[in-house]
Amino acid sequence: MAQKVAAIHDSKKHAEVFLAAMMQKEMSGMTNRIIQNLRPLPHVWDLKKYAISENGILSFSDIKSGRAAIEVDVVEGASKPAYGSIIDCPNNRLFTLATPQLMVANLSSSKGVMFLEKYVRTITKEGREQVMTVKEFEQLITSPRRFDENSKLSDYFGDATVLNGEFYGTIGVKFGVRLIYVPHPNLEISSNLDTAKERVGKIGGHHHIPFAHYEHDVLDKAIKDIDFDDENMGEDLKCYVDKLVETDDFKFIFETIIKTTTFSSLFGIYSYYNFFESIGLGPNEVDEHRQKKIKNKWKRKIFDASKNTLKKQFRSTYRSDDDDFEASKQEKKQFDAKWLSNLLPDSYLGLDGSVRWWQSVRIVDVKPFNIDGDDCLNDFQKLFKD
Repeated sequence: MAQKVAAIHDSKKHAEVFLAAMMQKEMSGMTNRIIQNLRPLPHVWDLKKYAISENGILSFSDIKSGRAAIEVDVVEGASKPAYGSIIDCPNNRLFTLATPQLMVANLSSSKGVMFLEKYVRTITKEGREQVMTVKEFEQLITSPRRFDENSKLSDYFGDATVLNGEFYGTIGVKFGVRLIYVPHPNLEISSNLDTAKERVGKIGGHHHIPFAHYEHDVLDKAIKDIDFDDENMGEDLKCYVDKLVETDDFKFIFETIIKTTTFSSLFGIYSYYNFFESIGLGPNEVDEHRQKKIKNKWKRKIFDASKNTLKKQFRSTYRSDDDDFEASKQEKKQFDAKWLSNLLPDSYLGLDGSVRWWQSVRIVDVKPFNIDGDDCLNDFQKLFKD
């Protein structure tokens, strides 16, 4: 009995040691990960998201998307800077906060402007859709004569059903964000969407064209539980913007048309090759010889492959379709041979059949073949002859 108790005691002891070792390993790995994530992070974490932030190329944007402080979770649950906000879509009078600013200053560029806007899409039980602002939806849904505050959204909107544990249809209320392009009037570009229903098209004298959008059903909660104190109805704006960036339409704009990554790479190359002078020198130090050497060096070597590619493209573009490339190569060889023969005398090249004294030293007077016409073997080769 005592031996059995001792065996149980040893087993528990080994289990405790094993668990302690596992805990130490896991905590060590977690500590290393925290230390790694707490190292200085780059200011910009995602280029496409940064392009639509307050420091990007969009107008009226107040969001801080793309920054490492926003996009990276160093410690779960840690506080982050406020994400910011975007403007509402046009209201039922087809007026938007962007309208007066567009008319005053932001269309001075011949290319037009782009901006983000948020909206709410409602879908009735009969399938009629309507895009509206958050404020308009609040005014609609809080009308006591039409809606019971204790009822859920799906009681009045959409066609949501559950069959065999699977969800089908829609709640009928969607929150969304979209990328709007307003072209310059001289471009004569317009949208063919229903202006009243989609709140796009001719808005305030300018055509609003949606380039990309993302929308999703809100939670099917009681009307009284909807957070209208929040400008986004309690929806996570960052989540919607992140999903918008992942859409194919958005990628087409910011990867194919506006080459965000390519531009940043070119800026990095330019800075790398052009600002060596500032490395290792104080504000009052001047090393003219070093600066001149660095400048001359990068100018000789930078973009060699690009120059060769451009030359090939230029030649392929302006060469006639009926040109024979192989024939032109043969013609060039004949031209080079003729030019060389004109440059050097025939006597130097031996083209007249005579042998000069400096050529005679290369004449071999030893017979390389025997009487049978076979190669003569040297003394070393004879050792291996059968």
